[in-house]
Amino acid sequence: MSRSDKKNTLLPTSSHSITRGKAAISIVVFVIILIAIIRASNSIPSASSSSSPASGGASGGATVTTTASLPAFGRVVLDGAFSFKPSDLICNIASVGSNANFDLTTPTGQYCRITVWIYNHTSSSQMIDVTSQYAVDNRSRQFPGDTNADSAGNPNINGGLGLDTMNLNPGLSVTGYLYFDMPKGDTPSYFIFHDSAFSNGVKESA
Repeated sequence: MSRSDKKNTLLPTSSHSITRGKAAISIVVFVIILIAIIRASNSIPSASSSSSPASGGASGGATVTTTASLPAFGRVVLDGAFSFKPSDLICNIASVGSNANFDLTTPTGQYCRITVWIYNHTSSSQMIDVTSQYAVDNRSRQFPGDTNADSAGNPNINGGLGLDTMNLNPGLSVTGYLYFDMPKGDTPSYFIFHDSAFSNGVKESA
Protein backbone atom coordinates (compact mmCIF):
# COMPACT_ATOMS: atom_id res chain seq x y z
CA MET A 1 0.00 0.00 0.00
CA SER A 2 1.34 3.42 -0.93
CA ARG A 3 1.71 6.35 1.47
CA SER A 4 -1.16 8.06 -0.32
CA ASP A 5 -3.41 5.07 0.26
CA LYS A 6 -2.49 4.95 3.98
CA LYS A 7 -3.30 8.66 4.40
CA ASN A 8 -6.67 8.23 2.74
CA THR A 9 -7.42 5.23 4.97
CA LEU A 10 -6.68 7.17 8.21
CA LEU A 11 -8.70 10.27 7.37
CA PRO A 12 -12.21 8.86 8.19
CA THR A 13 -10.98 7.61 11.57
CA SER A 14 -9.65 11.08 12.43
CA SER A 15 -12.94 12.71 11.35
CA HIS A 16 -14.99 10.37 13.59
CA SER A 17 -12.72 11.16 16.52
CA ILE A 18 -13.29 14.89 16.07
CA THR A 19 -17.09 14.37 15.94
CA ARG A 20 -17.07 12.31 19.13
CA GLY A 21 -14.93 14.92 20.84
CA LYS A 22 -17.34 17.73 19.96
CA ALA A 23 -20.26 15.66 21.24
CA ALA A 24 -18.50 15.00 24.53
CA ILE A 25 -17.72 18.70 24.96
CA SER A 26 -21.36 19.59 24.25
CA ILE A 27 -22.55 17.13 26.90
CA VAL A 28 -20.13 18.53 29.49
CA VAL A 29 -21.26 22.12 28.75
CA PHE A 30 -24.93 21.08 29.03
CA VAL A 31 -24.32 19.40 32.42
CA ILE A 32 -22.48 22.49 33.73
CA ILE A 33 -25.36 24.78 32.65
CA LEU A 34 -27.93 22.42 34.21
CA ILE A 35 -26.07 22.38 37.54
CA ALA A 36 -25.88 26.20 37.52
CA ILE A 37 -29.64 26.47 36.93
CA ILE A 38 -30.43 24.04 39.77
CA ARG A 39 -28.17 25.93 42.20
CA ALA A 40 -29.74 29.25 41.23
CA SER A 41 -33.28 27.94 41.76
CA ASN A 42 -32.39 26.54 45.21
CA SER A 43 -31.04 29.91 46.30
CA ILE A 44 -34.40 31.69 45.76
CA PRO A 45 -35.97 32.35 49.22
CA SER A 46 -39.43 30.91 49.92
CA ALA A 47 -42.43 33.14 50.68
CA SER A 48 -42.77 34.21 54.30
CA SER A 49 -45.83 33.50 56.44
CA SER A 50 -48.48 36.14 57.10
CA SER A 51 -47.55 36.36 60.77
CA SER A 52 -44.65 38.60 61.70
CA PRO A 53 -42.19 37.93 64.56
CA ALA A 54 -43.08 39.54 67.86
CA SER A 55 -40.91 42.58 68.39
CA GLY A 56 -41.15 42.79 72.15
CA GLY A 57 -42.90 39.59 73.24
CA ALA A 58 -41.72 36.21 74.39
CA SER A 59 -38.64 34.64 72.87
CA GLY A 60 -38.48 31.34 71.01
CA GLY A 61 -39.97 32.42 67.68
CA ALA A 62 -43.24 33.77 69.04
CA THR A 63 -45.52 35.37 66.47
CA VAL A 64 -48.26 37.95 66.70
CA THR A 65 -51.37 38.37 64.61
CA THR A 66 -51.84 41.70 62.86
CA THR A 67 -55.45 42.58 63.65
CA ALA A 68 -55.61 44.99 60.70
CA SER A 69 -55.65 41.95 58.42
CA LEU A 70 -58.56 40.32 60.27
CA PRO A 71 -62.30 40.75 59.63
CA ALA A 72 -63.71 43.72 61.52
CA PHE A 73 -65.60 43.10 64.74
CA GLY A 74 -69.25 42.40 64.00
CA ARG A 75 -68.68 40.64 60.67
CA VAL A 76 -70.01 37.12 60.03
CA VAL A 77 -67.19 34.56 59.92
CA LEU A 78 -67.37 30.83 59.20
CA ASP A 79 -65.63 27.82 60.71
CA GLY A 80 -66.81 24.29 59.99
CA ALA A 81 -70.55 23.94 60.52
CA PHE A 82 -71.03 27.31 62.22
CA SER A 83 -71.29 30.95 61.25
CA PHE A 84 -70.37 33.40 64.03
CA LYS A 85 -71.26 37.05 64.46
CA PRO A 86 -70.00 38.79 67.62
CA SER A 87 -71.16 42.13 69.02
CA ASP A 88 -71.23 44.27 72.18
CA LEU A 89 -67.85 43.69 73.82
CA ILE A 90 -67.94 44.59 77.53
CA CYS A 91 -65.15 44.09 80.10
CA ASN A 92 -64.72 44.76 83.85
CA ILE A 93 -67.58 42.41 84.76
CA ALA A 94 -67.08 41.38 88.40
CA SER A 95 -69.64 38.57 88.59
CA VAL A 96 -72.34 36.70 86.69
CA GLY A 97 -75.54 35.20 88.12
CA SER A 98 -76.85 35.71 91.64
CA ASN A 99 -76.91 34.14 95.07
CA ALA A 100 -80.69 33.96 94.82
CA ASN A 101 -80.41 31.57 91.90
CA PHE A 102 -77.43 29.74 93.43
CA ASP A 103 -75.36 30.41 90.32
CA LEU A 104 -73.21 33.37 91.34
CA THR A 105 -69.92 33.09 89.44
CA THR A 106 -66.91 35.34 89.95
CA PRO A 107 -63.81 35.50 87.74
CA THR A 108 -60.23 35.20 88.91
CA GLY A 109 -59.56 38.51 87.17
CA GLN A 110 -62.44 40.09 85.27
CA TYR A 111 -64.99 38.83 82.82
CA CYS A 112 -65.01 40.18 79.28
CA ARG A 113 -68.28 39.38 77.54
CA ILE A 114 -69.48 39.40 73.97
CA THR A 115 -72.86 38.70 72.47
CA VAL A 116 -72.52 36.02 69.80
CA TRP A 117 -74.92 34.80 67.11
CA ILE A 118 -74.21 31.22 66.01
CA TYR A 119 -75.85 29.69 62.94
CA ASN A 120 -75.60 26.11 61.68
CA HIS A 121 -75.31 26.37 57.89
CA THR A 122 -74.83 22.63 57.26
CA SER A 123 -77.23 19.68 56.86
CA SER A 124 -76.43 18.01 60.20
CA SER A 125 -76.53 19.02 63.86
CA GLN A 126 -73.41 20.28 65.61
CA MET A 127 -72.64 20.74 69.32
CA ILE A 128 -71.43 24.12 70.57
CA ASP A 129 -68.23 24.00 72.62
CA VAL A 130 -67.79 27.16 74.69
CA THR A 131 -64.24 26.27 75.76
CA SER A 132 -63.18 26.17 72.08
CA GLN A 133 -63.91 29.90 71.71
CA TYR A 134 -61.02 32.20 72.62
CA ALA A 135 -60.31 35.82 73.43
CA VAL A 136 -56.69 36.72 72.63
CA ASP A 137 -54.96 39.77 74.08
CA ASN A 138 -52.17 41.87 72.56
CA ARG A 139 -49.57 39.55 74.11
CA SER A 140 -51.02 36.59 72.19
CA ARG A 141 -52.38 34.99 75.37
CA GLN A 142 -55.48 32.91 74.75
CA PHE A 143 -58.44 32.84 77.16
CA PRO A 144 -61.08 30.14 76.59
CA GLY A 145 -64.77 30.65 77.11
CA ASP A 146 -65.86 30.17 80.74
CA THR A 147 -68.50 27.43 81.15
CA ASN A 148 -69.60 28.50 84.66
CA ALA A 149 -70.30 32.04 83.52
CA ASP A 150 -71.94 30.62 80.39
CA SER A 151 -74.61 28.72 82.32
CA ALA A 152 -75.14 31.57 84.81
CA GLY A 153 -75.24 34.25 82.13
CA ASN A 154 -77.48 32.40 79.66
CA PRO A 155 -80.34 31.12 81.88
CA ASN A 156 -82.84 31.07 79.01
CA ILE A 157 -80.74 28.95 76.63
CA ASN A 158 -80.71 25.17 76.43
CA GLY A 159 -82.89 24.67 79.49
CA GLY A 160 -80.71 26.92 81.65
CA LEU A 161 -77.48 25.12 80.72
CA GLY A 162 -76.24 27.90 78.44
CA LEU A 163 -74.55 27.60 75.09
CA ASP A 164 -72.07 24.90 76.08
CA THR A 165 -72.89 21.38 74.80
CA MET A 166 -76.02 22.68 73.05
CA ASN A 167 -76.79 20.73 69.86
CA LEU A 168 -77.68 23.21 67.14
CA ASN A 169 -79.75 21.67 64.37
CA PRO A 170 -79.30 22.50 60.66
CA GLY A 171 -80.66 25.87 59.60
CA LEU A 172 -81.13 27.07 63.19
CA SER A 173 -79.35 29.82 65.10
CA VAL A 174 -78.91 30.90 68.70
CA THR A 175 -77.81 34.17 70.30
CA GLY A 176 -76.15 34.25 73.71
CA TYR A 177 -73.23 35.51 75.76
CA LEU A 178 -69.64 34.29 75.75
CA TYR A 179 -67.56 35.08 78.84
CA PHE A 180 -63.76 35.14 79.09
CA ASP A 181 -61.87 35.32 82.41
CA MET A 182 -59.01 37.77 81.75
CA PRO A 183 -56.60 39.75 83.97
CA LYS A 184 -57.94 43.05 85.22
CA GLY A 185 -57.11 45.88 82.86
CA ASP A 186 -56.62 43.49 79.94
CA THR A 187 -58.84 43.54 76.84
CA PRO A 188 -59.22 41.21 73.86
CA SER A 189 -57.26 42.07 70.73
CA TYR A 190 -59.09 39.50 68.65
CA PHE A 191 -61.22 36.36 68.95
CA ILE A 192 -60.89 32.82 67.62
CA PHE A 193 -64.11 30.93 66.93
CA HIS A 194 -64.29 27.16 66.46
CA ASP A 195 -67.15 24.86 65.51
CA SER A 196 -65.36 22.18 67.61
CA ALA A 197 -62.12 21.53 69.45
CA PHE A 198 -60.69 19.94 66.30
CA SER A 199 -61.46 22.62 63.70
CA ASN A 200 -59.00 25.14 62.27
CA GLY A 201 -60.80 28.10 63.79
CA VAL A 202 -61.42 31.57 62.37
CA LYS A 203 -60.14 34.90 63.74
CA GLU A 204 -61.93 38.20 64.04
CA SER A 205 -60.69 41.51 65.37
CA ALA A 206 -62.09 42.77 68.69
